[in-house]
Amino acid sequence: MDQAEVSNYVDNELLPLLESIEGVASVTATGVLDTDLQVTMNQEKIDALNEQILSKIDAQFTDAQAELDKASSQIDSGKKKLSDSEKEMGSQLGAGENEIINNKIQLFNTEADLTTQLSDLQKSQSSMDGAIKSLQSAYDGATQLQSAIDGLQKAKDGVSQAKSGAKQLYQAHDGVMAILTAKNPMTGADMTVEEALAAAVQYGQMTQEQANQLKTVISTLQADPKMLEAYKNAASESDFVAYMESTAIAQINACLLYTSDAADEEDSVNLGGRRIIKKKQIR
Repeated sequence: MDQAEVSNYVDNELLPLLESIEGVASVTATGVLDTDLQVTMNQEKIDALNEQILSKIDAQFTDAQAELDKASSQIDSGKKKLSDSEKEMGSQLGAGENEIINNKIQLFNTEADLTTQLSDLQKSQSSMDGAIKSLQSAYDGATQLQSAIDGLQKAKDGVSQAKSGAKQLYQAHDGVMAILTAKNPMTGADMTVEEALAAAVQYGQMTQEQANQLKTVISTLQADPKMLEAYKNAASESDFVAYMESTAIAQINACLLYTSDAADEEDSVNLGGRRIIKKKQIR
């Protein structure tokens, strides 16, 4: 049973169960210890990554601007050639049909140059679109970091619930231990849980309803041998609460997912979608 299932069981089943036991006035779910989970972001790595992103974006914009300037210069040059050609044709109309044909060929060549320049401009536009997508990816990465922080807050709440559940379990410690260590008064042999509970009801030590409730608590402990052992060996409520708290934190440490800055794979960093699974130590 993981820490989420333990918390759910304590809130929805065990707490009402313990409150219904005769002699128990009320049961609270307040822990005696508080555990804080603090996430420290590596500002140096974040700044370095931001600088890399900005550097690449600036380089793309610089290249695009240079291509646009070059294309603009070529267009101006083409326009000048057209203008010069028109003037030359106007001054040489009387030179004959052959000169006119030569000028037409030159115009056709100029049109081909302009078509090439238009293609270059379209490529420049594609580069700018790529830069815009990179910025969007960076924004998506920031959103994922916020989701990771929200997940850590839920984990912290889970630890608090585990502590509260441990306290509720320990309130039945005396009764549980009496049943688990019961011996047959005639033979001195260990009694099973069912035999011990039946004897307690028979001799008026508890009602059948109380026996059923106590059996449920024992079944819960027996379902997790490590938890049962810690329960038996706990010298006090605080000892058992500390064990349950450390177990919950260990489960979080083993499962925690977070977005990595992939420092060892600089060329493959993608804050927009790539996720790297690592174990993160909680301090």
